[in-house]
Amino acid sequence: MKKSEYTGWQEVFRFSLIQGMKAKAYKAFLIIMAVVLIFSQPVMAFINSMDKEDAYHSEVTDFTIYDEVGLSIDYTKALSEEGFEDIKINTTPTMSFDDHVKLLEEKSKDKESEKSKEIIVHMTYEEAGYFNLTFVKASNAALKDSDCQQVVDAFRSYFDEERIHAIDITQEQMDFLNQPVDTKLEFVTETGEVVSEEEEAEALSLEEYMVIMFGIVIVVMIINLSGSNVANSIVTEKSTKVVEYLMINVRPMALITGKILASLLLVLIQFAVMGIAYGISGMLKIILFPDAVKETVNAVANGSEIELSAILKLISDISILELVVALAIILCGIMFFCILAGLAGASVSKLEEIAEGLKMYTMAMLVGAYLGMGMCMLMMNGGDNQLFVNICSLLPISSPFVVPACVLLGKVPMSIALISMVILLVVTGLLFSFTAKVYESMIFYNGKALKLKDILQIAKNRRQVERKGEKSRE
Repeated sequence: MKKSEYTGWQEVFRFSLIQGMKAKAYKAFLIIMAVVLIFSQPVMAFINSMDKEDAYHSEVTDFTIYDEVGLSIDYTKALSEEGFEDIKINTTPTMSFDDHVKLLEEKSKDKESEKSKEIIVHMTYEEAGYFNLTFVKASNAALKDSDCQQVVDAFRSYFDEERIHAIDITQEQMDFLNQPVDTKLEFVTETGEVVSEEEEAEALSLEEYMVIMFGIVIVVMIINLSGSNVANSIVTEKSTKVVEYLMINVRPMALITGKILASLLLVLIQFAVMGIAYGISGMLKIILFPDAVKETVNAVANGSEIELSAILKLISDISILELVVALAIILCGIMFFCILAGLAGASVSKLEEIAEGLKMYTMAMLVGAYLGMGMCMLMMNGGDNQLFVNICSLLPISSPFVVPACVLLGKVPMSIALISMVILLVVTGLLFSFTAKVYESMIFYNGKALKLKDILQIAKNRRQVERKGEKSRE
């Protein structure tokens, strides 16, 4: 392809960038997203602080214990946590458990009597070798199921802790019980064979699954925004005849190259503004709600948010080479899909028909994204799935979505990632060459949205015209 084909792309780039930034929809989107993100964290912190002011308080008034286990446990301290202060614990009932249950049933039938707010528990040790805790409340009790469940969970947790201390065991036995437990999960194939450790390593952890899925969503957003901007810009300029003035001084490839780069920069500006807005939101949260920040830090340190800390650990292990390759593949993918969007936009004459023209572009993007999600789910289950992973990594329509996150996590070898990038570059170059043959004819087209077969026919006609021109020159 001649260098003159790209002459003037800088002017198109500047023109498209300025027009895109002037668009009301673009400015409105930036302002709305920036405002929402800036206030997101402070508002959430404020809502959480309001929830804490309205702290949980159980509606249960009485908790009667029928203990037939025989362990020396002080049950009066069982519900000492915040929210259970008003519950009266009765460890010496005056009637049997069965009689107490009948009493609750009779109160339930009497519609005029005050609704019960009592829970009773019957504790036994079965011959099979396990503890049985049966909790009962009246059928018409003025208690929410969630409230009762919290009381039950708190009592069971207390019982599980105290029954170990109540058993007469030596310190040596206690140390033995407190030994860490090492677990191993093995995968079995349909034939009953245990999957090797090498194949097991390909299985995704929950944190890795979340990172890959998040990466796919982000790349889909970037590609979709970039491609939509290119297609909308081309259709708008065709419908307003602006493209006819542009084509006087620049070639079609210079036109689409400038538009793709301008659209990419517009999308990057959007993401940069959103990132800055979210950073400002975090600073406001620190200034206005320092206690909320301390609680979050303590939660991470205590392991209650182990997923977040694990994700941060994964991100910290990324090398510079992996990051460069991942970004390069994303950029190649954006170029590939933006050229498709440019072709789709050139095949449409009116803005109201753009959805029809973008079907091929949208279908290719969705198929690629769904292949990536399917690969991610398959890897989550472990087993021998490397062949499917390699196929998804090498296909041009899916590689921009799956390879960047997978190569950063080490789930795709660097060799496969480099081959994927080369294939994507070659296919993008061929698509550029194809676009050069049909874009000039399509951009002046005025009529119904062109189908794929129509675009291929235009390319064939252009090839024939070029051959005739070469023969006439000879």
